[in-house]
Amino acid sequence: MDKTVERQSFGKHIRSLRETKGKLLRQAAADLDVDQAVLSKLENGLLLPSEAIIEKLAAYYKTGIDELRVQAYAEKIVGEVGEFKHAEKVISLVKEHLASYVGAEKQGKKKSKKEK
Repeated sequence: MDKTVERQSFGKHIRSLRETKGKLLRQAAADLDVDQAVLSKLENGLLLPSEAIIEKLAAYYKTGIDELRVQAYAEKIVGEVGEFKHAEKVISLVKEHLASYVGAEKQGKKKSKKEK
């Protein structure tokens, strides 16, 4: 699978945010204090953002940081396992593990409250 196709969602989203703000790529890159080439690669799906860049993008475009994180992490996961023939099984297993993790985390919070 073409890596560019896998990552277009995040890139298209931030390009749309930039265009809505009426900024040229070079202007947005300067405002964000990131290299223009980095912003271009992000918008074209050739690079996934670091946590620091996600924070800058969210603040600059006044959008939810969690929304950007979800898109970035989803694309990272697809990039890692998307070509694997059992990718859907991997995602299903991850869901199960997350359910267990979230359940254990909630139990830990309940115990902490009771101990107080």
